[in-house]
Amino acid sequence: KLFGRRAGIGASLVLVSLAQVIVRFSHGNLDSLMTFMFLLTFYLWLKERPGWAGISLGLGFLVKGWLLGLLPVLLIVMYGHKLSLKKLLGLVGIGAIIFGLWLVPAGVKFGQPMMNRYIWQADAGHLRQPGAAFSLKFFEYLVRDLDLWIILGLWLVTKKGRNLAPLLITSFVFILGLSFSDEKSDWYILPAYPLLAISIGQIAKRWNKLIIAGLVVTGLFNAYRVERLYPDRSAVGAELGRYAKNIISRGETVILDDHDFTAWLFYSDVGMVYVPSSAGGKSGEWWTLKYKEIPQLVQDKGQVWWVTPKPMIDFGLGVSGAKVSEYQGYSLWRMARRSS
Repeated sequence: KLFGRRAGIGASLVLVSLAQVIVRFSHGNLDSLMTFMFLLTFYLWLKERPGWAGISLGLGFLVKGWLLGLLPVLLIVMYGHKLSLKKLLGLVGIGAIIFGLWLVPAGVKFGQPMMNRYIWQADAGHLRQPGAAFSLKFFEYLVRDLDLWIILGLWLVTKKGRNLAPLLITSFVFILGLSFSDEKSDWYILPAYPLLAISIGQIAKRWNKLIIAGLVVTGLFNAYRVERLYPDRSAVGAELGRYAKNIISRGETVILDDHDFTAWLFYSDVGMVYVPSSAGGKSGEWWTLKYKEIPQLVQDKGQVWWVTPKPMIDFGLGVSGAKVSEYQGYSLWRMARRSS
């Protein structure tokens, strides 16, 4: 849509040969879904369908919150394609309505903490000390994931391609903003990669096909190297979730003693899920409990399931527990109030 068929094919080849893209997209990371909604919003805007773009924007809010969800608006402003304040406000307004269709009933059900987390704490607690947390770590990840594509990336700097400026500036502003976050997880920069891939694809369309093929192969090898640093735990979580679904009834309260099993949450299809931690959660993370708070949770709920890799558990005073099953190194315990 932006630069023609040849540039689009080149951009696709660049994108699928970037390390984090292959690793995180294949593992079901939510940032990949956010990236899709981001691109869809921008594409629909270019197609002059602001209503549909607003719906896509709102769905993006649902994935990672409104703060990150506004990234396509930044790109639209930078690109300036038939931009008007009225259309821009309409876009954001429709997005807010779509977001509200989920947020309002969720707030009614879960109360003030839910509203605080998704409206007033949209940074998920990552910007508590922005000055002290600033580092260039995300730019290091960028260089690592681009690998030899960085050659074409540096080539962009020497070109006077005004049509690429919105993509490059949006990517830079996004990554720079992340640099103030107190968490430096490398997959956070995924939304910038399609924009960089499109920019590199625009330059690469003029290059020899053999050179491009060599860069793609090199990128795939680099992706394999990086993937070995991040084993696919989502597959384990999915299998464990399917197993737990046959044992734990829907609507039960569950403590999942593993922070990474987002796939488990989907495939288990249970009710309220908590994650235990020695220090507790960040501000607004009501789902994270200190271990010492678990006995009180059992007292409040009457019965709670605990899914854990630990062979033995100290349940605490006033709580009894029994191991119901075991699967792939994880035990499923049922805890209940101890009768006086």
